[in-house]
Amino acid sequence: MKIPNTLSNAVLSGTDLNRTLQLKNERLFRINNDLSAIKDPYYFNVEELKDSLLVKRNQRMIDSVYFKIIEQELDFAKEFPDSYVSLDIVNKASKMTKLIAKTELVFNGLSERLKAIPDANIAKSNIQRKNKIQIGNQAPLFEMKNIQGNTIQLSSYKGQFVLIDFWASWCRPCREEHPNLIEINRLYSKNNFAILSISIDHKEDDWKKAVKDDNLTWAQLSDLKAVDGEVYNQYGITTLPSNFLIDQNGKIVAKDLKGEELKRKIYELVEGI
Repeated sequence: MKIPNTLSNAVLSGTDLNRTLQLKNERLFRINNDLSAIKDPYYFNVEELKDSLLVKRNQRMIDSVYFKIIEQELDFAKEFPDSYVSLDIVNKASKMTKLIAKTELVFNGLSERLKAIPDANIAKSNIQRKNKIQIGNQAPLFEMKNIQGNTIQLSSYKGQFVLIDFWASWCRPCREEHPNLIEINRLYSKNNFAILSISIDHKEDDWKKAVKDDNLTWAQLSDLKAVDGEVYNQYGITTLPSNFLIDQNGKIVAKDLKGEELKRKIYELVEGI
């Protein structure tokens, strides 16, 4: 191991695996630097956090660059189908709905040797789960108790546009998205639109505190079974936050949108554009 200045710039050598990993790092060096140059809102000071436009801009830039990194990594994995580095890339990418089609294509192109090892089951499982619920399918019906203890049924929302939002009290990206959902709820809750938030928590106190702290006023549901919950698995969730936008007939029209992209899609649906 050679460490020229910082551990993040360390160079490992001595095996084929090291050489492949180092090659990947060298190819992605520039775009990783682009990502590092954007300040994560999580590290904003009090004054910076007051600037909502700055917060949204930086988060949007981070998301955009991150997706480009994963796409470039998948291109690399396609080029090296027999390297464990490629399997590691595919396992990570398989959690992302936006890239699941490309991820599945790259996974299918991996060597039979790689696909036969136990770690390959991570990508296999995630791809299968993501493909369970496709845009254009009917949203699986469910019922679950809300935060007041009353049973809520998805079927009772027929005739409305519904955003089913999966989140958890411990999920920072989920809670960073809550101000956007609050604004969406304010704009469209009287326009035949509703949000159903499903918490993937198992501690009731943590869930209820997060709902109160984040000032979430729409329907809050949870079975407090975390990732073992029936609805969580029914919808093929692999990462949080996740969401599904459903039309008036219960058909899924979009999934895993956030920020301005989610707001724009809801506006198009509700306003009939």
